[in-house]
Amino acid sequence: MEDGRRTLGDTHPNTLTSINDLARLFETQGKLDDAEPLFREAASGARKTLGDAHPTTVALLRNFYVLLQKMGKV
Repeated sequence: MEDGRRTLGDTHPNTLTSINDLARLFETQGKLDDAEPLFREAASGARKTLGDAHPTTVALLRNFYVLLQKMGKV
């Protein structure tokens, strides 16, 4: 992921998707505390880069919300 960040930048949609994928891996492993900041970063970056209505942003926000539900934070 670091090479992708260096090449594409922190807010490129492909980078954000990779961050989200890593967060989902942590989530499936039960590492919810490790997943949370990654989901937050991916969702925040997508909102800034793509806008709130973009399908990728909506998907990343949904993933983050589902995690927060699992953690009992919403």
